[in-house]
Amino acid sequence: MHWPVILAGLVYGLRGGLIAGVASPILSYLISGMPSPWILPSMTVELAVYGSLTGFLRQQLKWNGFASVTIALLAGRLAFISTVLFTGSLADGFTEYIRSALAPGLAAGGLQIMLLPLIGNWWIKQRKFPVGKS
Repeated sequence: MHWPVILAGLVYGLRGGLIAGVASPILSYLISGMPSPWILPSMTVELAVYGSLTGFLRQQLKWNGFASVTIALLAGRLAFISTVLFTGSLADGFTEYIRSALAPGLAAGGLQIMLLPLIGNWWIKQRKFPVGKS
């Protein structure tokens, strides 16, 4: 879910990224039962931050895609951790959670930072109409 939400922010801006970020985990849960109900609120907040912040930084502030994705990933992860701590939805201890859930995502985050801006630029060039025009 993370990749398409960040891509939506890059290509469709703040609103598109926010809609994709909020809708993705909820629709996924309704269709497949995943993510687990106890982590669904945290993941919804995380993905909403990913999509909306990427779109805001890229299209409103005119940051480059690489910086936009990097900042959005950091902010989204912080939002996720804050929501998990606030709701008390950790099954194991915090240290165990960091080791099992966050550390493996570092490689994926690096790939997202390197590839998604390139994919987003390619996607925009393939469209007939530029974003914001009809």
